[in-house]
Formats: sequence, structure tokens, C-alpha cells
Amino acid sequence: MRKVYSILILVFFVCSTVNAQKNKFKRPKFKLLNKTFPISELIDINGDNYELFKEKNTIYVFNFWFSRCKPCVAEIPTLNKLKKDFSEYKIKFIAVTFDDLINTKKILKKKPFNFEQYHLDGKKITDSKLCSQGYPTNLIVDENKIIRFQKAGSYTDPKIMHLIYDTLSDEIKKLNPKKKL
Repeated sequence: MRKVYSILILVFFVCSTVNAQKNKFKRPKFKLLNKTFPISELIDINGDNYELFKEKNTIYVFNFWFSRCKPCVAEIPTLNKLKKDFSEYKIKFIAVTFDDLINTKKILKKKPFNFEQYHLDGKKITDSKLCSQGYPTNLIVDENKIIRFQKAGSYTDPKIMHLIYDTLSDEIKKLNPKKKL
């Protein structure tokens, strides 16, 4: 009986510890979900201003990244495939970095990233809270400028990169994107 009691206490302790650790590392809820995208203008790779959300009936997929972020760079081929597979739909694929434009251009020569490339000052990204849970951050914004999906963080293992593709693809489909005419 004493052994059974000891085992039950041990099991309870292990379960309590595991649950405490899960809750300890749980990310806070993304506060901008189901809210209006807080930025209306970006700077394109040539240094020109670009007004967001000009296109009607268009879904926007944003990727916030920077060059020294290994998971950011590792997911680029997966994001390129996503864009290619949804090319017949009214979806704008936009990558945003706080890296300086010269450095961004150098990186893009080595590692082509087929999203439209834009720059936003790091302070504006921080103040907007768009990347409050880390990098890379992927957002899907509906045709009414409402953030409908957010995913922060990524992987560097090519064997599981399909998880990013599958997740983003499923979330895009939920918004019923319209085909291009």
C-alpha cells in the first residue's frame, strides 16, 4: 500500500510539474487579432512610399522578417511556394523587414523571396505590436483590413516546414479568396 501511495504522489508531482511548465511558456494572446491592421503605409525596396489596402476584394498575407533571424530565412522557400500555389487568387503577399534597404537587397540576391518587399522602421513595428510575439510573424488580413490570423515563430528544419505551409494555406482558404479575373 505504501508503494502505491508513493507512486501516486510521484505521478501527481510529475503531472503538476509538466502542466506548470506548459503554462509558464504559453504565449499570450495576440491582442490585434480581429482588429484593424494598424499600419497604412510602407516603404518599398526602392525607397518609395506604398499605400496598403488599395486593392478591393483582396486578402493580404504579411510576413515580418529580418536577415539575422534564421527561422525567418529558413521559411522563405515555403512562403515562395505558398505564393505560387495561390497565384490565381486576389491575394497580396507582402514581406516587411526593418533591415536597411541595401542589406535587404543583398540578401534577396542570395535568397530570392517572391513576396513584395517592404521596409518599416523597427520602432513603428514595435509600437504597432504586430510582432509582439517574435519573428518571423505571419499575418493574414481580410479584405476589410481585419487581422484574421497570426503566427509567430518558425522552424529551421526543412522536414517540418510543411507545417507552416499547411497552416497558412488552411487559414487563407477559410477567407474564401476570390479568383483574379
